[in-house]
Amino acid sequence: MSGWWLGEPASELSQGDVLEAVPFSDVYIPEIFLEKRSLSRADEQLLAEASSETPPKGGRIVWVRRDACPTANESGCLAAVWAQPGIVLSHDCEIDKPGRRLRIHVAPVHLASRLDGNAREAIFAQRRPALMPLPEVPQLGDCYADLRQGMPILHGRLKDLNRMASMTEAARGRLWAQLIAFYSRLEDN
Repeated sequence: MSGWWLGEPASELSQGDVLEAVPFSDVYIPEIFLEKRSLSRADEQLLAEASSETPPKGGRIVWVRRDACPTANESGCLAAVWAQPGIVLSHDCEIDKPGRRLRIHVAPVHLASRLDGNAREAIFAQRRPALMPLPEVPQLGDCYADLRQGMPILHGRLKDLNRMASMTEAARGRLWAQLIAFYSRLEDN
């Protein structure tokens, strides 16, 4: 299964790139809704008296719990966040669109060495459409991508991450086939 990776990462972010520390997240269930607010002057004064910190210029921003999902743009939900390698799933023609809040679809990459023998064999024999084998990833070794955990991430949060590897055209063709098998379940019919 060699021939999957270019000698050096491509010059621009592209489909099949493996990124070093992608910020993945998962919302806590039951959901805890939050709304972004600025502290009032009285709250800032109380906080300043309780600590030796000097409040930042322009006020301190806090997240306040809400009973229901806020509809404003400055809202959120409590989530677990972690960084791990990820593979870019979005096609290049989606990545290079300028002038919008572009989201790139990325799936987490896991080390195959953490799998038991049967699970590893099933993935690398390509019998698991949701789990894409990634042989000999530079700096990581044998890995797999979990397409079930793919998520959109703002392009601006990805563009400066260390790109560990870029796929060859043949490997990208294999990625396309895996995505089709996963999303269409053609092999299950």
